[in-house]
Amino acid sequence: LLHHPPPWVVPAPQAPGQTRPRMLTLKATTPEAAYGELGSLYMPLLRHSRGVQELVSSVDHFVNYPAMYYSYLYSVAFSKRVWHKYFAADPFSAVQGERLRKTVLCAGAAEDPKEILKRYLEEDPDPTRFVHHF
Repeated sequence: LLHHPPPWVVPAPQAPGQTRPRMLTLKATTPEAAYGELGSLYMPLLRHSRGVQELVSSVDHFVNYPAMYYSYLYSVAFSKRVWHKYFAADPFSAVQGERLRKTVLCAGAAEDPKEILKRYLEEDPDPTRFVHHF
């Protein structure tokens, strides 16, 4: 939903028996306002159709999603840095592909990801350096 700028288009809440989904354009212009608007659209349905337990567990998504989204943005920034530094000139470089495999992929979860990235990029993986990629 929030991977692109507004306006955001989402499936509208469906009435019982409705088979064809209707799309709804959110009025919100910020992610925070979009979460609020989504909550006001869907919470009454959840409360009515599923009960309190599922309502409470469904709110978890709104709480944890922002942290996951920003983790995703860090990943995008670092992958763009890898691309521009090592693969943009030659996307099929066997030398760079092998270096990526040996330095990054072979380490798996056995090492701190920041240390792996630092060794691979040959620079400190500071995301503020990569803001221009967005």
